[in-house]
Order: sequence, then structure tokens, then C-alpha cells
Amino acid sequence: MKQGRTLPELVTEVERQRSAKKDALVYSNSLVMASNGTSRLALPEDAGAFQLQPTAHRQLGQHLSIPSAFYDAMQAHVEDWLDPEGRPLFDTTVNSLLRARPADEKRLVRTLDGNARAFLSAKYRAMDNLPILASVLPVLQEEQGIDWQGASMEVTDSRLYLKLVNQRVQGEVKVGDIVQAGVLITNSEVGLGAFRVQPLMFRLVCSNGLVTPDQSAGRMARHVGGVLGGNGSDEAFEWLADDTLAARSDATIKEMRDVIRASLSEAFFSKALDTARGAAATRINGDPSKAVEWVQDKYGLTDEERGGVMRNLIEGADLSLWGLVNSITAMAQTVDSYDRSTELEVAGGKLLALPAPDLKALVDRNN
Repeated sequence: MKQGRTLPELVTEVERQRSAKKDALVYSNSLVMASNGTSRLALPEDAGAFQLQPTAHRQLGQHLSIPSAFYDAMQAHVEDWLDPEGRPLFDTTVNSLLRARPADEKRLVRTLDGNARAFLSAKYRAMDNLPILASVLPVLQEEQGIDWQGASMEVTDSRLYLKLVNQRVQGEVKVGDIVQAGVLITNSEVGLGAFRVQPLMFRLVCSNGLVTPDQSAGRMARHVGGVLGGNGSDEAFEWLADDTLAARSDATIKEMRDVIRASLSEAFFSKALDTARGAAATRINGDPSKAVEWVQDKYGLTDEERGGVMRNLIEGADLSLWGLVNSITAMAQTVDSYDRSTELEVAGGKLLALPAPDLKALVDRNN
């Protein structure tokens, strides 16, 4: 697994972000985009202007139904694509569409360190990282056998990640190939995914992490709830207090504790181990390079990632489905982005749950 922060470093950064963030509930038609080298979203009543992060840009464009290619092109040419009055075409387009939104429509703008990091529905149910950590860490610390030194933890602009392994629950996929039970806990404060708990399998021989496909022990909680600010307030915007948001997520966070324990259990691990053993016995009969191309098309690998997977498959000399899975998860350790690394670990796990027709197409592929 790709290394991130230590637990003290993770907690320190999550606490810092909790203190620095602010959430505003704003009428859409009161927002103003202003670009001068960078694009900033201005809140009403002199509440400040915030530089949009990539996630917020994408959410804003989607909400206004601006095709992503056109939105990105206008933003890239903000200084030279001008309207007849000499204003950036990007600003003119976005502001015109914002003013045309329904008069009672509100959006949740999440800010951090002077940036607008998310542009979300008023129905967005905030489950933030600090209360999640405060709830799940005691549960994990009660578990015997957790390898805290080898844990992989990170908080990115997109998500919080905790990847932990229980060294007391392990088995052999094949002779000498030992795997251990683990858990992946993720959350996004910016609308890019649910608060999710998923079983993880850790391979000792190469320190690869694999997100297991059977979700019977996993659980997700989506960030959707009742409408915020539904009290008839006619203020152009309101800053939301932390306790307003936390009250809506506390019950869900507590419920996920039991899911964490299940993910680390011997009962679930034995099922995942059987699946891995089946993959080790499933040989790639066709052209291995065509199998890797199939994986690239299926899971959106870049050409560089495809090349890395192919190289890992050759060097590993294991032309089985299990060998292919581990070629992908080995690639996950080499990419720069922690987010992308986790996506590749998930993709590797998905190969273990392929429907029979897809599995046959993969292992017998010759064209």
C-alpha cells in the first residue's frame, strides 16, 4: 500500500482543517464569478471571494449544465476569450446562468484555506473527517493485531483514507503467498463519495493492498439528507455551525463501527481468501497483453499504467487472474496520487468479482 501520513500527522491535519473550514448556505443567484488570472467565487454581503478548486469547478459546471469540455476551455482561456464588452466569456457565461437559477435555490459552498473546495446541494449531508476519526479510532484501537506502523493513512483534497491490517487474521493464497485481513475507511467532505467501510486484503510478499469485492461486510452512507436552511430564512447566505452539520451524521458514524469489526473478522476473511485462491487457479490462456488491454478499457487505465501493469505481470511470472490482480495493485504503489493509488487497488479487487462472461473474455482474450 502506498504510504501516506502517520496517525499523529493525520489527526493534526484533520484538526487543522476542521478549524480552518467554513460552510456557507447561499442563494445561487447571489453568487458572482470574477476572474483575474484565477477564478474566484464571491459570496454576497462582503462575505469574501474564494478561489475555486478543481472539484468545485466541476460541480459548478455540472449544476449549471455547462458541458465540461466547454467549461474547461473557457476557464483555460479566461484572459483571451472575451465577451463584446471585454469581460471574460467564462465569467459572463457562469454569472448569467447563476442569475437565472430559481429564486429560492440554495447551494452549500464549502471553503477551506481561502478556497471554495465544493459546490453542493442544500441536501448534502455533511459527515466530516474529524468526527469520523473520533468515532472509529477507538474501535480500531480495541482490535488486537492492528499494524499501526504499517498502516496507510492520508487526507487529500478529495478524501480521507485509513487502510489498516489485522496481523492476527491471515492465510495462504498459495504456498508462501500470505495475505492478511484489513479494512479501508474512506470519506469525502466535498461530495466525491460516501462515508464507506470496505474489507481490505494485504499481501505480505509485496506489501500490496487489495480492496476485496464482496461487499457483504462493507457499508456506505451517502451524504444526502433533508434540506439545509429550510426554515424560511431569506438571508442571502448563512455560515453553518459545526454542530448543525454534526447532528445529522452522528448516528450513521456510530453504526459503521460494527461494520469495521465485521470487515476485520475471521469469518469474512475466509470468504475473501477462498475467492483469492480461486483467482490463483484461474489461468490466463490467451494473450497476456490483450488481457491487460481489456483491463485498461474496463477500468480506465492510462497508457503509462497499462505499461506498468504489463511489466509487473511479466516480472511476476504468474499468468493467472491472481497474478494480474497483483500486477495492478503493485502499480498502485508507484503512482504519485494517493487518490489514484486507491482507485487502482479497488480496480484490482473488482477483477475478483467479474461475472462469468467477463472473466472468460479476459482470460481467453486473443484480439
